Formats: sequence, structure tokens, C-alpha cells
Amino acid sequence: MICYAQVARDILVASGGQMTDEDRQTYYRKCLKGIYREDREIIARVIASKEAGEPISATEMIGVLEARHAGQAADALFEDLLYRGVLSDREDGSFHVPIPSFHIWIVTHFGPGVGLPLNKASRWAQEQ
Repeated sequence: MICYAQVARDILVASGGQMTDEDRQTYYRKCLKGIYREDREIIARVIASKEAGEPISATEMIGVLEARHAGQAADALFEDLLYRGVLSDREDGSFHVPIPSFHIWIVTHFGPGVGLPLNKASRWAQEQ
């Protein structure tokens, strides 16, 4: 997440310390900039099956990425997701989307049934 800490800081400084919904979406778009839409959809499919903050194994995420990319390319993309702050590691060795609203944003913009509040992340959003 080191890469995008500066982006978040710049947004917060520019907005007087409060991140608006528009600022948040700008941050999310910048985190995913350069990642192909097809890859975003693959990532969204994996996280849509999880509650916000629920663990994701590296094997699970890399496994679905390998369906589109050869082994090392899938590993590199996984590492890129960590660097960009899309995923973060947890103490137990698993991973998750570290920002619940980012989890929901990815699912609602790129996930299965986009626009339909039928997945776990969307249900979580409705309860907030």
C-alpha cells in the first residue's frame, strides 16, 4: 500500500482532511489504473464471494488470475495488487481488501451482476 499512501495523502491535503465520495472514487480509480478491465472483473469475482474484510488466500486469487495469465504473470499481478493497496496481507498469512468501501466499490463496478445487490459485499453496504 506504500505506493498509494501518497495519493491518499495528497487527496486529504487538497480537501482539508476530509475525503469526499468523489475523492474516494478518484483514489480507487488511481489504485486500479493500468489494470485491465478483464483482470478487474476476475478480482471482483473473487472478492464478491467474501464479506468486506474476510480473508482471501493467495492460492485462491492467484489461481483465478492464472486462468488468464501464465504463472509468473499471475504472480506479478498479485504482487502489483499488494503494492497498489488493492489487497493487503493479514497476520494469519491471508489477504483482504483493506478498505471496506473499496471492496464494495470494486464489486459494484466490476463484479458479477453489476448493479444487483445480490452479493455479500453489497449486502454489507446496505447494512451500513
